[in-house]
Amino acid sequence: MAGENQIIGFTKWLLKWLSILLLGIVLLSLGIWGMICVYQYWTHDRHLKNIEVQIFNGSEFLIDDEKVSGPWQKYQDKSINSSNEEVAVENEEAIADNQLGDLISKKICKDDMPIYISYKNNSSKVIEFIKLDFTAHLPDRSSNILNWDAQLESDLVVPPGKTAMYCAELPVKEEYQGHDSLNKAIYGSKVVNVRFQEK
Repeated sequence: MAGENQIIGFTKWLLKWLSILLLGIVLLSLGIWGMICVYQYWTHDRHLKNIEVQIFNGSEFLIDDEKVSGPWQKYQDKSINSSNEEVAVENEEAIADNQLGDLISKKICKDDMPIYISYKNNSSKVIEFIKLDFTAHLPDRSSNILNWDAQLESDLVVPPGKTAMYCAELPVKEEYQGHDSLNKAIYGSKVVNVRFQEK
């Protein structure tokens, strides 16, 4: 009888400490997971949220058009030097020199590369790489008219406060090509991936 009581007592003691050990492991795991989440937010996610993307049909607007004073003019004094399809501008001459626009028509983007895309780095870290996904829909419609590969990938180094600008031709689904309202499409964007420079 005494032996049975000792076995029962030992079993209870063992279960008690196993429960404490298991609880400790769970709490430790939650603590580690929490620290990882905080680290991820502090070093990456909060900076990602500070990337401001603009996209619209640049061939439909003129460089000095008041309608685009918001998405266009406010970036002109926040530029970085680049070439050809990726450029940030300080004046209209720079647009023509880098083929971002057309000095004769003064369109923001040329007709063969009509979609204006820019992303401004409002974070405190340097962007080393970015991947953007794009969608578009016609007025009064909700279906995406762009192909799955309507993306932009760039390893352009963009310091804090600077803006990268592009003119591009995004792939449109076959059934929407030549649509009467294609030039009035409404565009959206999503930052899929971004890599920041580590100090």
